[in-house]
Amino acid sequence: MQEDQRADVTYQIGKTTIHVVPPKITEEERNIRIEELKKLILSLWLSIDHDHLYDQEIVGIPIEEQ
Repeated sequence: MQEDQRADVTYQIGKTTIHVVPPKITEEERNIRIEELKKLILSLWLSIDHDHLYDQEIVGIPIEEQ
């Protein structure tokens, strides 16, 4: 690891050391990335066939008899 980089988190797994160094970004870039993630999460959520999940009781909510 370079001297000018500081690890945010360090993991030791066996004989392997993993240093996690966060990117140096501005607050504006951080906010842009967060908004992009929110859009991606919403897009994935909307792409799920929720009716199918409820029909199969996959989400753990019992189907009400009508």
